[in-house]
Amino acid sequence: MTRFQRPYSLDAPKSATMVEIVDAPMIEIPVPKPMPVNHGGASNSREAGDGNLSAGNALGIAKDSRNEAQSKQNGWTQTDGPYGGSVTALHATPDGTLFAGTTGMGIFRSTDGSDSWHPASQGLQKIYGMLPGINTFAQKGNTLYAGTIGDLFSSSDGGNSWQQLTRFPFPGGISGITTIGERLYIGVRRDESVYFSDDDGKSWTRMDNELTNREMLLGLVASGTTLFAKTEENVFYRRAGENWWTELSPGSKIYTLAVSGTTVYAATKDNRLLRSTDEGKTWVSTELPQMLKDMRLHVAAGKVYAYSYSQYPAKIFRSDDDGETWNSIHPQVDTGITSAMTVSSRNQLYAATGHGILRSTDGGDSWEFANRGLISTHVGHLTVFKNTLYATTGCDIFKLTDSDLSWKPIRRGWDSTGSVTNFAISGDVLYVAVHETINRHQMENGFPLTSGIFRLSDDGAAWVPVDREIKSDTDKNNGRHLVDRFAVSADTFYALMQVDSGHQLFRWKKGETLWTGPKFEWKLGWTWMLLAVSGKTVYVGPPHGEILRSFDEGESWTNISQNLPNWEETPAYPSHHGVSDLTFVGTTIYANTNNGVIRSTDDGDTWTTVNAGLDEGNVGGFITDGTMLYGRNPGGIFRLKDGEDNWERVASLPYDMAESLAVHRGMLYVGTGNAGVFRISLEK
Repeated sequence: MTRFQRPYSLDAPKSATMVEIVDAPMIEIPVPKPMPVNHGGASNSREAGDGNLSAGNALGIAKDSRNEAQSKQNGWTQTDGPYGGSVTALHATPDGTLFAGTTGMGIFRSTDGSDSWHPASQGLQKIYGMLPGINTFAQKGNTLYAGTIGDLFSSSDGGNSWQQLTRFPFPGGISGITTIGERLYIGVRRDESVYFSDDDGKSWTRMDNELTNREMLLGLVASGTTLFAKTEENVFYRRAGENWWTELSPGSKIYTLAVSGTTVYAATKDNRLLRSTDEGKTWVSTELPQMLKDMRLHVAAGKVYAYSYSQYPAKIFRSDDDGETWNSIHPQVDTGITSAMTVSSRNQLYAATGHGILRSTDGGDSWEFANRGLISTHVGHLTVFKNTLYATTGCDIFKLTDSDLSWKPIRRGWDSTGSVTNFAISGDVLYVAVHETINRHQMENGFPLTSGIFRLSDDGAAWVPVDREIKSDTDKNNGRHLVDRFAVSADTFYALMQVDSGHQLFRWKKGETLWTGPKFEWKLGWTWMLLAVSGKTVYVGPPHGEILRSFDEGESWTNISQNLPNWEETPAYPSHHGVSDLTFVGTTIYANTNNGVIRSTDDGDTWTTVNAGLDEGNVGGFITDGTMLYGRNPGGIFRLKDGEDNWERVASLPYDMAESLAVHRGMLYVGTGNAGVFRISLEK
């Protein structure tokens, strides 16, 4: 998503005031009553702080009070990390304060040059239990503006608290914010419209005359008294005194715009940089460096930066002479830039990525991640191996250190386009399966679809390839497939892989060249399939709620679905299939179905329903800890001792998006959709 920020410059001229005749209807958009906010000062609910909180901090440290109160009330504590996550917007104030917008954890702020970050989302309204994603920032005087996926917020106290100015009921939310004089302009993404307000957001006027072929409004910038609107493939401008929009450079597809003082820059899809010093009246054209599509521009301190968020790893080009010549910058990090760049008053350059904030203190020649305190991570999987807790955050894996309860990354054996599928343990080895190439742009340009299996090195410091490029004995996709789930028993590996419009089960043993296909047929579908393995016994849950069993490592199969309780009532639709979890506790197999939890102690021949104590009749996300089975539903987290009939509720959910569970040293851990990891003691 395109981001625009008007860079601060001590040399920039003051914007001229103007009177504009607008041929557009006045519309009143209701302004919600601001919710009460707490200005009680700094607090930190994390168990291991970063040592940078200070009661003397003039800006204070604001947190989302609702989430913090909920966490404390329920007894949960957010762990100190894993750091990082998807950052979608950046802003640097004239005094050097940095703001980072995330996809689901609101806003973070840094007052020390990104050495540490702290939540600054007080007043932001949650959507479906989550803080809103931040699309863009802007600033007018001492007032900060944040455009979210649905609302426009402002802060007059340095980000300590935010007030909702208005709500636009359009998907995609606020995609651009800029000012000319005292007038505030916003662009609404899916509504494909531009609005302005002369009363600080109390009322808004729509100004769309001649704004044609809009497709999708991606951003706004202003140069002097001229307003520029960027759509998906076009740019329009509107000068003071005009009540219509004019298309800029018809026929040229323009990626993005950037403004520095009175100079406007535009990157075109035919590899040109357009530059105007007279508010778009005349343009000078120079050549851009050869890059992939989706180019972005950032201009600061007399330098022009060009980058593409489709490039992995990130490639940045810098020009010191307004685009006449370019120098290639190599961040030496295995990631791409997702959305934005900015420069602080310390002359430090920052880039937003899917893994957090990149920082450069030398104009982009060298880079480092600066994520301490920034927690916007999706933790899809947790596991305990050799008394150590491991967590996945997209393509990265962290382990929880015992000394200071902080998370330490483990060196990857794959690049940043990889995505960890799940953990599997066999004997004294920890394995992961990784999608090696999942970036859409790479796939569109002929990169192979492939996955790999890796194991944790003996010293626990890195991931070592076991089968670097999975290839099957099928002709489809040249034998390359993406792994959705895998399991290991001794030296035999099983993987559910995407094939055509569905999934198939493949098997591989160490020393073999190819993975072999299934020995049975089922209807293919995109429904999430299930896999459980113990010794030579394999259970598979294909679409439509069936369960298939093999006692000989998949050579022969039996459909045991008719043995399930109320099988005849199971819906025969992939989106409503009857079985959603399978796991072993010792030799007992447990399954979660539409009719609740069932178990079998005789290899699936007979099943018993085990629902007593559950609030909603079933649970998901099975994990095991010795003889204990854990699962979750909206009513909380429950556990069942193998062989017993009653579930015990051990905790409420710490966060609205609980993705994964683990039990480690008497503590229950929950990985969330975008808030890292929470933990609670299991001791009564």
